[in-house]
Parts: sequence; structure tokens; C-alpha cells
Amino acid sequence: MNTNSNPPQVVCGVLRNARGKLLAAQRAPGYKHAGWWEFPGGKVQNAELPKKALAREWREELQLSIQVRHCLGTHPLGSSPDGLKMLAAYQVELLGPLNPTLTEHSRYAWFTFKELETLQLLPADLALLPQIERNLIR
Repeated sequence: MNTNSNPPQVVCGVLRNARGKLLAAQRAPGYKHAGWWEFPGGKVQNAELPKKALAREWREELQLSIQVRHCLGTHPLGSSPDGLKMLAAYQVELLGPLNPTLTEHSRYAWFTFKELETLQLLPADLALLPQIERNLIR
């Protein structure tokens, strides 16, 4: 899916429940983009593989263990001195019960694709929705 020759610098995880809804989390006050919804994830650190970074971010932000599956799509975030920065969305599965401890978010909820389109979703996540819907394994 990643058509850019560089690996993604930012990753997010898409978790689908049995009813076909996707998990999104709302950024807490005091954080950049507070009040906006997103697919949880974060930055890939130096020498870190994108899938490992995503699993780490979910442990840090939600206290959840996940299995990172395939890439659902990518979206450019803008330029940096190292080239084009990319966001990659991955399908994820829980490795245990859904009992998150939110450290950077104020709440989480489940949404349909149509609901996500009307939500105050971060622009890059919103731009990924068509690719996610097309490539999500149901």
C-alpha cells in the first residue's frame, strides 16, 4: 500500500468490532489537536519498524496489546528535511479484552464509516477513510 519509497513516519491503528464499527479516540485537553478524534497511533522512532511503533503507541496511549496486521493505506502529511512525511494506517486486532486506560485521550467510541465522515476527525485520518474502507478485512 505504501507507494512512497520511504517508510511511514507516523502510524495509526484501525480496530473493527464484530458489528463493523471502528474505534476512534478523542484527544484530551492539553494535547495538540485537543478535542479532535483520531485512529490511535503516533510517531515512528529512529530505527523502529512501523508495526512495532504502532504496537508501542497503543500500549503507551491505551494500555492495550495489539497484533498489527496489514497496511490499509497511506497519506502524505507534508514535507520534512528528510523528504515527504507519510501516515500509514494498519488494521489491528486486540490481544486481550478491550479495557483501555486512556493516557492521551479523553474518551473512545465506535463509529461507522458514515459517522466518521461527519466527526471532527483529524484531516489525515479522514483522508485515509476511503482506503481503509476498501482494504479492511471484514
